Amino acid sequence: MRLDLDGPPHRNPDGVEVPCPHLHVYREGFGDKWAMPAPAELVQDGTSFTACVAFMTRCNVVDAPDFEPGLF
Repeated sequence: MRLDLDGPPHRNPDGVEVPCPHLHVYREGFGDKWAMPAPAELVQDGTSFTACVAFMTRCNVVDAPDFEPGLF
């Protein structure tokens, strides 16, 4: 999976355009060329920090790194 939070819309192989934010999901034979609108729980407050943590949770990351929001 890949989460695109900010950027241009994505055009799927079937021609359907998906606006940002969107989630790329692996499909056999297409790699990560398919996207769908990002689920609300991944982008609910609009910050990239919260989205990153939610995305790692969705991907079952066991040893997530420690983040310090607002560092930069």
